[in-house]
Amino acid sequence: MKKVAFILLLAFGTALVLGTVALAEDKFPQGCASCHKVEGDKDYSLSAEIQKIKGHPAIKANDVKVCMGCHKEGKFAFKKVLHPIHLNSQVFGPKLGGNCLSCHAMSPEGEMSVKGL
Repeated sequence: MKKVAFILLLAFGTALVLGTVALAEDKFPQGCASCHKVEGDKDYSLSAEIQKIKGHPAIKANDVKVCMGCHKEGKFAFKKVLHPIHLNSQVFGPKLGGNCLSCHAMSPEGEMSVKGL
């Protein structure tokens, strides 16, 4: 019983926090493209980032929809790869203030989706 109560409390707390965050101004309205872009002489675009990945095929990908052609399922599915990369990043959270709602959108019903898809 205590375990069920804890899970319900955790779910309520998470919904409350995400709901509060959702009301704030969206610093990342374009999802991936909000960060993965050219800034001055620095190229952080998706195309530039994938060039740094050893063994990744050369692809012109400036839209997450292009990435999903290969990364929807399997060993390199974005849901398996991108969460640890971003959540353990020294840039995404600490420097950019990134969080779940930087990449994901939440509907009024609480349904989560990926921005840009």
